[in-house]
Amino acid sequence: MFKPISLAAGVYALASYTGLVNYARQSNAVSAEAVSATAKAELILKAAATSETLNGQKAWPLASLGTLAQECATDNWDGYGAQAVNLRAIATAEHLIRNLPEGLQVPEVAAEPDGSVSLDWIVSRHRLLSVSVGESNRFAFAWMLGTEREHGVINFDGVHVPGRLIQKILFITDPSDAAVRVA
Repeated sequence: MFKPISLAAGVYALASYTGLVNYARQSNAVSAEAVSATAKAELILKAAATSETLNGQKAWPLASLGTLAQECATDNWDGYGAQAVNLRAIATAEHLIRNLPEGLQVPEVAAEPDGSVSLDWIVSRHRLLSVSVGESNRFAFAWMLGTEREHGVINFDGVHVPGRLIQKILFITDPSDAAVRVA
């Protein structure tokens, strides 16, 4: 008879974080053993996502993506007819956050009514960047810095964060560029 895998064995047996994510999220388990293995894989993912040791400052937005996936998993999650959050959008947003350069400010995350995920860098109401992550690797973005504004589309290859996006994040979050300074 099969034994449920332990947390440690799960990590080694699945060999990679990506393999673990795919196993936990795409499981169609029916046997008691398979259901148990899937549950263990989900526990490992949850623990890894919230680990500041493994993810540093990225732990909070990664954990928030997991919460979004659960809380917005069905249509009408907001009571106003919103579509269920797209799991591909969650996975793509996760890849983008994981690949942000260390030291760069991390985004707040939110679900959008069309099933996309919003990644937001908000310094103030006049200093912000919002990136909409949907099913494709083309992200719509909009930023505002005082009266300056821009919007457009950025392509993400799934690994390398586009330099243009990094520039926008730095532009919005740079404290030396603030319009009002405290003396």
